[in-house]
Parts: sequence; C-alpha cells; structure tokens
Amino acid sequence: MAQVLETVHRAGVVHRDIKPANWLLRGARGTDLAPLVLSDFGIAHAQIEDEAARSEVGLADHFAGSRAYMAPEQRRGTSPDASVDLYASGVVTLALLLGRPPLSPPQALQGLAPLSIEDNLQVLRGLEPRPLGARLEALLSALLAEHVAARPTAEEVAREASALAQAFAETDARRERLLELERRAGAPPRSAAVEAWLQRQREA
Repeated sequence: MAQVLETVHRAGVVHRDIKPANWLLRGARGTDLAPLVLSDFGIAHAQIEDEAARSEVGLADHFAGSRAYMAPEQRRGTSPDASVDLYASGVVTLALLLGRPPLSPPQALQGLAPLSIEDNLQVLRGLEPRPLGARLEALLSALLAEHVAARPTAEEVAREASALAQAFAETDARRERLLELERRAGAPPRSAAVEAWLQRQREA
C-alpha cells in the first residue's frame, strides 16, 4: 500500500478515501502477478502547499471520505494533505490484522482512535514472534498518531513494511523447516541425542 501511496503523493494527489473496498488485486489472487491497485479517486484532492490558498478551499470539500478510516484532522475539516492517506492506510492494515473493522459504526461516529480500543491493542500485542510484532505495533502507532508531524512518510512506511514482510517470511520459513525436522525425527519419545540436536536447531 505504501508504495502505491508514495507514487500517488509524488504526483501531488491526496486520495482521501483509503479503505479496504478501494484496494483491488489485479490478476491472479495471492501471487506476484496480482499487484495491489488503488481505485476510486472520486474525491481525490490536489495537495495545496500554500496556506492562503488552502484556506480558500471550502470546508464541505474537506469533510469527505469514510469516517471509520478518517484521520482526526480530516474529521475536523482541515485541508487534506498526504498524511490523511497514511493514517487511513494504518487503519486498513489494522483491519487486516483484526479480520474486522477496527471501529464499530458508533465508535467511528464518536471519532475514537483505533488504538484506544482495548480489544484492538490485545490483538496487536499478541502477534508472534513478539520482536516483529512489536515492530509492527510501533509502525501502526506512528501511522495512527494524533499529530500529523508524528506520522511517517509513505517512503518511510514502504521501507519498514518491506523489511517487516521479509522478516516475517524468514520466520515462517524457519518455522516450517523446524516442523519438517521434527517430523523426520519421529514422534516422541525420542532419544536424548535426537532431542538435544532438535533443541540446537530451535536455538540456532
């Protein structure tokens, strides 16, 4: 997602309605041939750097998007910039991890922060392996920061997300290798020598 947003923002555009329904997989699902596509630029907005010009854009135009994925400043009607898309991408990522929207309709209407919900935090803090789970939690916390200045750029998110994806993939590959070694070693009880060898593999 971050790589797509980096391209969009470099073109001077803010999407303003980042949500799961607007991310599409093109081609065969679940393969490298299925790039992620961002759709529905119906309320996209050109980034305006000049503050005086930004103040001339109507308030009603600012308050557009899907409330459950809106950044706090977007709900307040502040002129949008790229950070609102990054905030929303954090909410989308959290939704993928939870398997459900991070906010219920009443919670979204109240403008609650997704990470203020205890159930959401419990899922995040239960991610394994914990060192990688903690890094992912830190990334989401940065994306969902209340203050715009505390949020990372799309380039920074893409870099960290790529590193995390590789680390999780390596962890999964190592887990699969250990399971295969245990299968080959046979079902317990095993000899002390075999158990000692398996333990060394687990700690390697």
